[in-house]
Amino acid sequence: MHSILKQLKESQLHSELELGSTSGAPHRDANEGDELIRNTIREQVESILWLDHLKEEDAEYQRRVAANSSVKERCLVCTLPWGTCVHTKEWMREKQQQREDQQFREQTNLDQQINDLLSVLDDTGVRYRCFGGDLAPH
Repeated sequence: MHSILKQLKESQLHSELELGSTSGAPHRDANEGDELIRNTIREQVESILWLDHLKEEDAEYQRRVAANSSVKERCLVCTLPWGTCVHTKEWMREKQQQREDQQFREQTNLDQQINDLLSVLDDTGVRYRCFGGDLAPH
């Protein structure tokens, strides 16, 4: 905040010097000069505040980068540092078991559909061959 006030005073002094050096220029209304100074100061204050905010955000970003670069292992699911999320080894085992169960159910369902189709073919007396030329049981 101290740096903002210092820069504000310097810019105000600079603006006053510029306005005072226009002795050959046509005379301006006093209120017009005050409005010009106010607008200039407002713009400079907004620029200074914006730059300070930008510096704070950059410092926060640099802190996060430094903290993240020190992490050696990351979660395979969400890429957070290992151990800071819900994706533990136990969670991964459970998910793997769920996937295997789902694949087993799908395979069982497919086997059941194939068996149903083969039983229909057996009932009709149609002879068929399996892929690769092996004779199917009849």
